[in-house]
Amino acid sequence: MRVVINDQNIDYIFKRVRRSRSLRISIKRDGKITVTAPFFVSAKQGEKFLIHNGEWILEKLKQHKEKAAKSIFPSSHKDFLINKSRALRLAREKISKLNVFYCFKHAKVTIKNMNTRWGSCSKQGNLNFNYKMIYLSDELAEYIVAHELCHLSEMNHGRNFWKLVARTVPGWKILRKQLKNIN
Repeated sequence: MRVVINDQNIDYIFKRVRRSRSLRISIKRDGKITVTAPFFVSAKQGEKFLIHNGEWILEKLKQHKEKAAKSIFPSSHKDFLINKSRALRLAREKISKLNVFYCFKHAKVTIKNMNTRWGSCSKQGNLNFNYKMIYLSDELAEYIVAHELCHLSEMNHGRNFWKLVARTVPGWKILRKQLKNIN
């Protein structure tokens, strides 16, 4: 669907979701906009909601463009394919080093080209890492791996989780801030 906001054509997806209770706008880093609505909301109402929030949307799109322009990481699929095995070796190396302490059992280790995360851990024990961690300092890469390993024991960010992380990465607070400021 398309709407005009301040003389700019804005393409978006209108999606009804059964469990949704209110209208919501999400904007991905690539500029894709989705309006999520409860079943009782019409597409016309969704469009009005989008127009009403037009200034905010244009500002977010501008921020995403600026951020992409000054990104310090390559983000091409080719770069991902070239560096995927290197990232997998790094992740496995860090897991082996840290798991001497933690002794957690995990399932698969996968490398992905993620836009908004450095890693994730599934309930099945699968560990996923962003291949771009090869461009980070050794300390930051180790923090990412420790963080995901600790999710094997604590699937939340509660006090016990951070105590586990601190056992191998005492300066995790500083590293966490550094990661948030990257890209």
